[in-house]
Amino acid sequence: MTFTEFTQQAMPYFNFIIGVAIALVIRLKNSEINALKTNVSVLESIVKHNSIDEAIKNTNLKIENLNLEHKKEIESVFKRSEENVKEKILELASPWLVKYQELLNYQFHFLLQMSDEDLEKVYKLLPENKEFIQYQIKAVKETGNLKELPKN
Repeated sequence: MTFTEFTQQAMPYFNFIIGVAIALVIRLKNSEINALKTNVSVLESIVKHNSIDEAIKNTNLKIENLNLEHKKEIESVFKRSEENVKEKILELASPWLVKYQELLNYQFHFLLQMSDEDLEKVYKLLPENKEFIQYQIKAVKETGNLKELPKN
């Protein structure tokens, strides 16, 4: 399973979790906004103590502030969700990447011992990987070692 296949399989689950979290936050914030808009008893007390224009102005300011807080919290949820998804993907993929790197090193060990004619046969069998193989062989010959992925 490649990293791309893994992410293609895992992303719908991560997206679903993020979507549910966002939907819950939106529902909660919308109910707070609706409660503020429909709370007649609070509005009546404001009207009794202030002029109607001041009451409307205060109510509009409160609604605007609540909407801004709502927007800020949604952005925060998106940011945290994105960071959590990246962490989980790296956490899940790291053991696989170490094993994959070990397998690549083993394969390049044999590729380095092949003659140019045998390498041409490999290139014909793996045309999509030809440039990658050539680059790695050149890098190994120049540096003397295979480049490894970081291990946890």
